[in-house]
Amino acid sequence: MLAAAQQHFDFNQRDRFLHQISPSFDLSVGELWWALTAGGQLCIATKATRRSPVQLGDYIREAAVTFTYFTPTQLALVLEHNGAALAANPNYRISLLCGERLPARLADAFHKLGTSATLYNCWGPTEAVVQTTIHRCDGPVAEQLNIPIGYALGNCRHYIVDAAMNPLPPGFVGEICIGGPQVAQGYWNRPEVNRKQFVRNPFCSLDDEERGWTMLFRTGDRGRFLPDGQLEFLGRISGDKQVKLRGLRIDLGEIEHVLHRESFTSEGQGIVDLAVVARTEDEDPASLTDDRQLVAFVVPKKPLQTNRDKAAYAVLLQARAKG
Repeated sequence: MLAAAQQHFDFNQRDRFLHQISPSFDLSVGELWWALTAGGQLCIATKATRRSPVQLGDYIREAAVTFTYFTPTQLALVLEHNGAALAANPNYRISLLCGERLPARLADAFHKLGTSATLYNCWGPTEAVVQTTIHRCDGPVAEQLNIPIGYALGNCRHYIVDAAMNPLPPGFVGEICIGGPQVAQGYWNRPEVNRKQFVRNPFCSLDDEERGWTMLFRTGDRGRFLPDGQLEFLGRISGDKQVKLRGLRIDLGEIEHVLHRESFTSEGQGIVDLAVVARTEDEDPASLTDDRQLVAFVVPKKPLQTNRDKAAYAVLLQARAKG
């Protein structure tokens, strides 16, 4: 990923890379290591600055940042609260977005700012070293229902397959699989999951075989190849309860399991059925951010007669789930 991005962006010692993501989040790999490998300057935002979109925008301008790596939600917050600061930075040249779906309205809002930066939509799971595709977003894109996630980076290989692992032709929707040197060897101490998601690549070339690039990662994401060869991301495979919320990968099934496990009380109360969804309460069409919240619908064993009883049980579930 590092070498491929260097070819795309020609990083050099004059570049100033914003660092505002926790090292525990995979996008920090790009922020830190692109700066180090290019010999550029790492501009580290303070904790207080990272928490304020207004201060973060000001910092990008004041530090003459040339490169940012955001989730779309993070960029949307800066645009909504201090977009003028980005436009006022003549050194800003590259804005990479990754980690969640890029709404067309956000890309258009970025272009309308008139910044000197070029916007890119990227995609890739942590299991394949953060990023495996890239798409240059030249505006306007309002007519696009779904912005592509782009072409493969470097030595990354992408395949669209059906449930039986048969390759599908361009235009057909299937599971996105990744091959090449970036694919991990598997999850730590999760052999059952590894057998399903990390498999031997049946499509690798003889050259890949000789290099040892024989692992294939089944992402669980749906997509298709567009006529120009770019990938289009179309969400998770049906039945999968994993969602991306503000850049974080969340398994709704795991939340349901914890809620059910913690729902039982000494008075015999508990949950007999439940569903957790990510949804927007009052969607604002003018908002650029992902305003979805996790909402749990539960069916208790014993009827809750009053609103006070319902509120008390909801508070109990929240406290136990967090604990």
